[in-house]
Formats: sequence, C-alpha cells, structure tokens
Amino acid sequence: MKPVTLSGKEIIKDAGKGAIFGIGISFAFRLALAGIPTSLLDGLKTAAFGMVIGFTLTFCIEHLTKLILLLLPGLTSFLPFYFFLSFMVGFGVFYGASYYFQPFGFKPYDIFRFSLAVGIFTAMTGLFFAFTWETKEKLRLEKENKELAILEERNRIARELHDTVVQNLFGMNLHLNAIDYLNEHQPQDLPGVIGGLQKTVAEIQAKMRLMIYELKPTVFMGKGLFEALEELATVFRAKYNLRIITDFESQEENLSGKVQTGLYQVFQAALSKIARQAQASTVQVKLEITSGGSGRLMIYHDGQGGAGEEERNGQDTRRHLQERIGEMNGRMQIDTKAGLGTTITITF
Repeated sequence: MKPVTLSGKEIIKDAGKGAIFGIGISFAFRLALAGIPTSLLDGLKTAAFGMVIGFTLTFCIEHLTKLILLLLPGLTSFLPFYFFLSFMVGFGVFYGASYYFQPFGFKPYDIFRFSLAVGIFTAMTGLFFAFTWETKEKLRLEKENKELAILEERNRIARELHDTVVQNLFGMNLHLNAIDYLNEHQPQDLPGVIGGLQKTVAEIQAKMRLMIYELKPTVFMGKGLFEALEELATVFRAKYNLRIITDFESQEENLSGKVQTGLYQVFQAALSKIARQAQASTVQVKLEITSGGSGRLMIYHDGQGGAGEEERNGQDTRRHLQERIGEMNGRMQIDTKAGLGTTITITF
C-alpha cells in the first residue's frame, strides 16, 4: 500500500510493529556496547528505549510521508525523497532520545556518530519499503489493466457475434419459416432457398472457426509474432483459397507484448474482412519494425468493396480495426483505387 493511502489506524498499526522491531535493535545495541543487562530493571529500560524509538520513528516517517505526498504528489516516485526524509527522522529521533536518556552508557560525543549510523540505517530501510510500495503498485496496476483488457475483449467478441453470427441466424430463421409456404405454393423456389441456407450455414461455420481460433490462449506460446502471423496466413490460405504473400522485416523482439498482440488481432481482422467481403485472390503483407519499437504494417489486396449488407459489415469491421489500432496508439489509412485494389497502412 502506498504511504499516501495509509489511514491513521494503519499508521498506528505499523508503528506498533516498528516498536517491536525497535526492541530487538535496542537489545543489539545493549549487547554490543554495554553487555548483557545486569538486572530486570536494566532489561526493561533497554526494551522501553527501543520501543519508544521504533514506534516514534515509524509513526513520524509514515505520517510525514503521507502529509508531504498529499501536498507534493510529484515526489511519489522520487526515491531520494524517501532516503532524505527517513535519514532526517532517524537521526533526529535517535539523537533526541539518546541525549535525553543517555542509554548504554553513551557519552555526549558518542551520541552524534551513533545517531548518524541510525539515520543511515533508517534511510536504507525507508528506501527498501519505498521500492516495495512502488513494486506492489505496479503489480496492482498491471492486474487492473489485464482485467480491463479481458473485459474489453469480451465486449468486442459480443459485438462481433451480434454483427455476424446472430444476424445470419436471424436470416436463416426467416428462410426456414418460409419453407412450408414455398413447399405448398411455390415448390420451384425451394432449391434456391435451401441453397441459400446451406451457404449461410457455411459462412457461420467459417466465422465461428475463426473466432474460436482467435480465442485460443496458446497462440503465442512457444512462438514469436512472425511465426504466429505466418500460421494465421496459412489458415486463411487453406480456408479461402487466397494467395497470401508475407514479408516480415527487422526484429519482433523490439515490440512490446501489447503491440504484438494488437498487431496479431489487426492482421486477423483485416484478413477476415478481405476473405469475406473483398472477393480478392491475392493479398500482400509487409511488416516493418524499427529498433525503437515503432513500425508499419501494410496489407494490400486486389479485391473490391461490396454493397448493402457487405458494406455495412465492412464498416463494422473497420470500427473494430480502429479500436484495436487505437489500443496500440497507432493510426490507420485505407487507400482504394478502382480496379487496382486496396492498401491498408497501419503505423504504430
């Protein structure tokens, strides 16, 4: 938990733990400087001194850290701040308490150097806890981002199901309802209707296979991005009789995991749109990656756009593409020339 989020009760609880830790340190000082306590009272004084130091140090450091970070939140990730604050509090508290109580036979000239040692030890401990807080916060944010990504992916899949499979099933239902009427009044039209149903079923099967393939969690396990893209291209070559030419340049290791996943999803959505709507025979894919992790994905096909239902579905697919590209902080440009095909360029 970050210091700025600690409540008063949590600070008191941590101070109690600090008091216990302080008792142990106090007895270590006692053994090193003055030997074993000679009486019960001597042992109680040693324990009391350590308890006061440990409680006060912990309470002051956490309380001051919370107040300062509330006023200056920009210091949250500035590690020297925690070092300096912990050093000053450690030095000041130990110096003041030692000067007043003069434990372990301390002489005035010993107090300063021992206070410096305690200040340095406290500062290093403060750095350790600051690093621990920062690490826990990063892990918490990563967990939240993963949960958000899963939710967004579920919403996207729900939209795709509605935009494709559900609507096709609705159309099938209309055709099925008409079969009895056609069988009785227009039997000559039945073969055409049944053929249309068979085509719709085949389309639904193809779409469901692609969606199931997309949902496979093992797509990158044991594979790099280029290998996964090539495998996906092979699937579309076999299912849609497409001629897909791929050209992948530079090192995929330069890309973050998020960008690699995004590129895979964009590539899949683009191929799906081309296979279903463009009536293309050839697709050319080129992926360029710079050493800095940016790059460009270009997808060209020699097909053409559709109309009516196909055009509406194309707009839905374009929206899905833009959503995924936006997650990579990328941009998309589509250039279409009559009779010359279409080029999709994604920069990231």
